[in-house]
Amino acid sequence: MPHANINYPKMIHPFRWARNGQIPDAYFLRQLVTAQNHALAYRRKTFFRWGDFEQRFTGISASTVIWRVRCHTGLAATKIGIIAGMGRSDKGSAGDPIFTFRASKVAGGSDSVQIHAGASLVAPTDVPSEIIWRDATVDVDPDADYELDLTTEDYARPLSVLLYEIANPEVDEATNYYVEAAPTIEQPVYDATHLRILQGMSEMWRRNGRHLLSWGGSGTGTNPTFNSTTWTNVIDGSTSVSASTPGYYFHSDEEGEAKHIRVSDTSASTVNVVLAVHCSVTGSATGEVRLQSTGGTAASITGMGTASAWYTTTTTITTDNLLDKLDLQCRTSNGANTVTLNAVSLYTYLA
Repeated sequence: MPHANINYPKMIHPFRWARNGQIPDAYFLRQLVTAQNHALAYRRKTFFRWGDFEQRFTGISASTVIWRVRCHTGLAATKIGIIAGMGRSDKGSAGDPIFTFRASKVAGGSDSVQIHAGASLVAPTDVPSEIIWRDATVDVDPDADYELDLTTEDYARPLSVLLYEIANPEVDEATNYYVEAAPTIEQPVYDATHLRILQGMSEMWRRNGRHLLSWGGSGTGTNPTFNSTTWTNVIDGSTSVSASTPGYYFHSDEEGEAKHIRVSDTSASTVNVVLAVHCSVTGSATGEVRLQSTGGTAASITGMGTASAWYTTTTTITTDNLLDKLDLQCRTSNGANTVTLNAVSLYTYLA
C-alpha cells in the first residue's frame, strides 16, 4: 500500500480550479486526494500534556489514578501513544515502580500498557541524566469516545507525560476516508471518488477537530473539593475572573485561529464541543463546572451526582469566547455537600 505524503499540503484555491464551464483539471483532483490523505495520516490530536521538573513529583505507594482524560478519537486513528519521562523512586525501596496508561472505550473494551521506571536506592535529584524516557502505545478504534487514565504504584514518579493520537499512514480505502485513486490526465472522475472526498472532508471536519483542554486532576491522587455555592477557580481557589487569575487560552496571537478550529458547517461564529467532567458529589447536591471569561460563561455543565464518573454535555462555544481567557470554575448546588473534582476535558465534536 502507498503511504500518505508526509509533506504539508499547499493551500487549495477553489476559484482557481472549480469554475462552471471549465474542463475538470486532474492536478486539482490530485491536490484534493493528497491533502485528504495527508490530513488523515498526520494531522492528529494531542490529548494530554504535563511536565513538572521543579516541584519534583512525590511517589505514591498504593496504586493510584493521578490523571484522567476523556476524548474522541478521529477517523483513521489506530493507537494512542504515550511518551513519559520517569524520575527515580524517592523512597529507596526495592520495589517495582510502575506507571500504567489505560484507554477504555465508552462503548466497551480497553487496552493498557505499563511503563517500568526501575527501582533506585539513591536519592533522586532529577537531573537530565537520571530521567528514564519511555514511549509506548495502546490500540484504539477510530471515531470513538475514550476515557483515559494514568496510574502510578510503588512510588513511580512521572516527571513529563504526553498522550497523542496515531494513524496508520498506509493509504487503504478499507479505512475511512483514505482515497487510493491517483488522478492523472484523461483519467475518468468516478462518482465514488467524488463522494469519498466530499463525504470524507465533511466527516473529518466533524470528528477530527482539536482536543482543546485537559485538566487531568491534581496529579497527587487527592483532588480538590468544593463545598460552596460560590463559583471557585479550580487552579488557585479565587472566586473572581480577572487578567491575573489562572485560566486557559485556546488560540495563538493570531485572531483568526479560533475560526480554524470550528466544526460547525452552518456558522463561522460557533464551535461544537463536548464538555466532560469526572467528579462525585456528597448528599443530595449536584456539581456544577463552567468555563468563564470576564464577559460571561463560555460553556457549563450541571446536574452531576454522587457516582464518581464522567459526566458530559454537548454544547457550543462562540469564537469570541475562544479568543478570551477562560477560567475553569466549580461549585456545589448546596453548600452543605461537597464536590470532588477529578478531571475536566473539552474537545471539538459534531455528531
